[in-house]
Amino acid sequence: WALVAMLGLVDRGRPLDYAAFGLLATLSVTTKDQVFAAYALPGLAILAIHRRRVASEAPTVAPWRRFCDRRLLYLAAALIIPFVIINNVLFNWSSFVAHVNYYISADGDVAALDTKLSLRAELVQFLGYFDHLGKAMGRPLLVLSMLGAALAMITRFKRMLWWFLPLVSYYVLLILPQWVTNTRFTLPSAVLLCCSAGWIATGLWQGRIQPKDDDVLADMNTNQPVGGDVFSAGRVWAGRSALIIVAAYSLFYSLNMSLAMLDDTRYAAEAFIRANVPSDARVVAMDESRHLPRLETMNLSDLVIVDWEDLDHLEKGTQVIDTVHTADWIVISDKTANKQTGPPAAVRDALLSGEGGYRVAWEHQSTPPFNSWLPWAWVESRVSPRVWILQRNAS
Repeated sequence: WALVAMLGLVDRGRPLDYAAFGLLATLSVTTKDQVFAAYALPGLAILAIHRRRVASEAPTVAPWRRFCDRRLLYLAAALIIPFVIINNVLFNWSSFVAHVNYYISADGDVAALDTKLSLRAELVQFLGYFDHLGKAMGRPLLVLSMLGAALAMITRFKRMLWWFLPLVSYYVLLILPQWVTNTRFTLPSAVLLCCSAGWIATGLWQGRIQPKDDDVLADMNTNQPVGGDVFSAGRVWAGRSALIIVAAYSLFYSLNMSLAMLDDTRYAAEAFIRANVPSDARVVAMDESRHLPRLETMNLSDLVIVDWEDLDHLEKGTQVIDTVHTADWIVISDKTANKQTGPPAAVRDALLSGEGGYRVAWEHQSTPPFNSWLPWAWVESRVSPRVWILQRNAS
């Protein structure tokens, strides 16, 4: 909605448009800090447009006075006041400073920055980001959105090109400088690209390559192609059929993810633990809590969670191994277990093979329901990791 308000600011330039963009932009940034990158270049572009606008409106007024007019003050106020209130800057300054330091300190988000930029590394990063986009959106929808983006650039459709500015800004200022990326980082880009997909989809449905700007809904409700540069009837129905296929694929693609999450392996593991593990048994879980069943909520009175990294630590390793071998039950997720090497891998293999004095009482990994027939089906690796529940041998 902030970007819709931005288009209103560019088109009309009313004080309300400035205030709306400022308010919605700050709400967006305070919802997720990193999205500030999407607003940096649009913000500079808006200042340039405002400078040109006021120069034509009041050429005889001093430059700094005409630039800092009522509209710009509304924009600044709508940005700053909600930001200060939402972040509780006035009454919790220390926490705000700590929050900022997390992003700029050497052990915070700055640790993810790549200070040695190279063309080859950035090409690999871009291809990886593009792959993550395909996973986030589904490949057919991504292809449709890229066709819309290409068409907008070829035809120089200004409204859609304005929509790409935050897309470029987000990639250049947040994704480009980082060492790695993952699927969740692509979500702002996916939202923006869906707009270009919708734009070209409108044209295909109308029987055009480039959609007609007016009477869009009226054209979509008719079964006949509109006048102008239209396809033949066969091409019209081919375009509409392609859109239906993309929409159907996207429906099954997202449904596959939802059903996979509903049938997450960890829910079944929790059911097994409730039915078989006494509440006073000593349970040791090996992984981060987010990769394990929700053990902390299961009223287990003697629960210990250990990190695989600690097993490779010179001082902590022996103590952690001793803790593991005091367990009546051990819970392991393969999200991290399969990545282990060295001493942690040896501990993992000994436990799962039975050499460590435990037997596998339960093992399972749910499979997304549509994976067997839906092309390019994908579900995030955190969903349904393989889970092992080990029980101490009676001997």
